[in-house]
Amino acid sequence: MYASYDSRYRTKPQRWRIALVSLCHILLGVTITNAIVSIGDIAILRSAPNMPDAWVIYATPWLTLKPVLPHIVKARDFTNELLIWTGGLLLLALIAVYLWPARRSIASRLWAVTLGQTLATFGGAVFVFRGYLGEVPQPMFYAAPVIAAIICMTGEWSTNTLLGAYFELDSPVHRLGMWALRMLPGLAVIAFLSYFIHYDFGVIAAGGLAAITLLANLMKKPSRSMETMREVEMREAAAAMPFIAALVLAGAFFAFGYRPPRGFVVAGGHITREPLAGAVKAIEPPKPVIDIHWSRRH
Repeated sequence: MYASYDSRYRTKPQRWRIALVSLCHILLGVTITNAIVSIGDIAILRSAPNMPDAWVIYATPWLTLKPVLPHIVKARDFTNELLIWTGGLLLLALIAVYLWPARRSIASRLWAVTLGQTLATFGGAVFVFRGYLGEVPQPMFYAAPVIAAIICMTGEWSTNTLLGAYFELDSPVHRLGMWALRMLPGLAVIAFLSYFIHYDFGVIAAGGLAAITLLANLMKKPSRSMETMREVEMREAAAAMPFIAALVLAGAFFAFGYRPPRGFVVAGGHITREPLAGAVKAIEPPKPVIDIHWSRRH
């Protein structure tokens, strides 16, 4: 009779399963986010005039394309494109946190929030700050990290409300313990992989997400939720997610490498796999040709 009212008597997932599933969710979420960000990088570059009709495909959790894309010498204002992609990433994050059609299971709810948080921090919050044409971002773009932080904090509060029905999370100490299980392993892996490939914004985003979710846990205790969930023990998720995450990571290492990174160039109806430093040459802007005619003295 007490199981419906007291978290101590309700069936609950084991903590190691929450930690394992959350680790996989973060790795998958960052991989999806970086893939979308890399598509945006190419799309913005191709919006410049006279660009080659080519795409570079790259999707890993440790790097995006922008650090290796060619510098566009011709002056161009990318403000509209940057606004569209930054706003789109933040909108996707908001949809994932609040409107994702998750099933009534703990694992699916955790996945929706984690995807939203990674889209917000590894996508919208840092998209414009990675630099385009060496320009300082306009003041309006500084709103992106603020919006991303709000999305991540509200997502963290909804997660605590969900887990608070099964664990004692009224104390900040208990909330920090659950936060450490859920967030630190995955973010540490992302930061480690990004650091050794010199992708500073991956490290910054990982640290930022850790800091903002830590603050969210210190600021507010969860409200009470008596929602009935399915697959409460998370057995299926703990069994399946490591295989999915391992396949995605192995596929990323095999397809795109690590050091040096590789990418797939799609141009002229053909797909080739090349080192990333060479792959981006396929989308470099054409060099101006100077035709010099020397005159002879008579």
